[in-house]
Amino acid sequence: MSPARIGIVGGGPGGLSTAMILSAKGFNVTLFEKSPTIGGRTSSLQVGHSKFDLGPTFLMMKFVLDKVFQDSGKKSEHYMKFQRLDPMYRLQFNKDTHMDCYDFSQRDKMLQELKRVVPEDVEGYQRWSEWETKRYERLIPLLQKAYSSHSDVVCMDALKALPYMQFQKSLHHMLSDFYQNPLSKLSFSFQAKYLGMSPFTCPAYYGIIPFVEHAFGVYHVEGGLSEIPRTMAVAASENGAHIKLGTPVKQLIIDQNSRQVKGVKVMEEGKEENEYYFDEVILNADFPYAVHHLIPNAENLLRQWKPSKIVKKKFSCSTFMMYLALDKEYPEIQHHTISFADDYSANLKAISEGYITDDLSIYVRNSCVNDKTVSPKGKSGLYVLVPIPNLIDSQGKIDWTNPTTIQKTRELVLKHLETRVGFEDLRNHIEAEKIITPIEWQSQHNVFNGSVFSLSHNLLQMLSMRPRNKFNELEGLYLTGAHTSPGSGLPTIFESGRMVSEMLCQKYGIPYTRSSLLESM
Repeated sequence: MSPARIGIVGGGPGGLSTAMILSAKGFNVTLFEKSPTIGGRTSSLQVGHSKFDLGPTFLMMKFVLDKVFQDSGKKSEHYMKFQRLDPMYRLQFNKDTHMDCYDFSQRDKMLQELKRVVPEDVEGYQRWSEWETKRYERLIPLLQKAYSSHSDVVCMDALKALPYMQFQKSLHHMLSDFYQNPLSKLSFSFQAKYLGMSPFTCPAYYGIIPFVEHAFGVYHVEGGLSEIPRTMAVAASENGAHIKLGTPVKQLIIDQNSRQVKGVKVMEEGKEENEYYFDEVILNADFPYAVHHLIPNAENLLRQWKPSKIVKKKFSCSTFMMYLALDKEYPEIQHHTISFADDYSANLKAISEGYITDDLSIYVRNSCVNDKTVSPKGKSGLYVLVPIPNLIDSQGKIDWTNPTTIQKTRELVLKHLETRVGFEDLRNHIEAEKIITPIEWQSQHNVFNGSVFSLSHNLLQMLSMRPRNKFNELEGLYLTGAHTSPGSGLPTIFESGRMVSEMLCQKYGIPYTRSSLLESM
């Protein structure tokens, strides 16, 4: 049998995972990326003298990325230089109180920080660690499962996990079983923001996110996390995959009667439209964007995921981004800092209701303290992320087309960084900057609604209730990325690529079985 022809729409981590693995297994793979650089939201940008990651900056569960390379006959360490961060990050609770967080390999340091800041919760941390270790062993099989129907949720793995699912609790509520001090609860629940959610509404199921940080550590990649997709593309090409950059897919070719996806229409060299036909198509583009723009006649062709139904789904928040090229370094500031609003609950409530208040929560990466390759000597680049409402939630309340809105938010952020985080006199050291609002996320990066963390992960939009990896409404279409299973975040996106690769290998009789993520415990 001749190798099946696989077309991949989008060069993000999910699409690249499938490109690497399937090309290694002998498939004829072609990947189309609209931008001149690979990576999607995991690509890079240059601002002034500094190189920045556009999106993700945390590498958790590094072993999932390692498995993608291993499944492709490669070793990740041959392509990238990794650094396990010590500490993982600093939590800035207010101007005078902070806590540095260390993973389990530095447990003594973590215990010292807990004793210094929240001594009443040292024992709770020990109980939390033991509980989450057991939970991880029960929940990961569900996270790795590819769901073809709702009935797939009813399985032996689910029955074993049921006592640990805590469906009746939010993440913040669950932590009350272990911690007394509000700062402790915040320290082990703010990670809900990685899903674009509030810990007060995020299902307790996702308590495994802070656990995997502490259990497996947080890594930096020299040159930034954009080196991950760049080297994945190199590895895929070495395995025979064809990577076509600057080639946006304009439409999927679909037989409207059989609902069979036949191929893609692309724009090449900015002007010429060509058609490519494949046996299977993998969609790694933003799923709601694709439904609205890439699937012809989607309103009539689709049922559960038609455009008029998608807009009624619950979406994650958006972000206000600042990429600041500075003429100096701040060596005393940690690599990662999360600085919380004075009233974090009110901050999150405002975001969910579509507003921005003066009391912001801010994440900043000061990577020059560990990586000297991204800025010239004596200079640095600050990556700044502020969670804000998405475009649907903020409609009629925030006008991002108004320069005054952008300028006011910019000033709030700079003041916070100078007075709360320790970047003294910051505004006088900015040589160049770039700002991205929800409008740019949607218009320039095809992120529907500006919701950079994809569909929300509430109880009605998790596991089998997300768009399925083998899309059930069109034949020959498979999904990878944040909108499908397992969900948002680099490790789960890598795993979505492994899931789809396994499905296609099984269909075409090619040996490949994903290894369990529990092997890394």
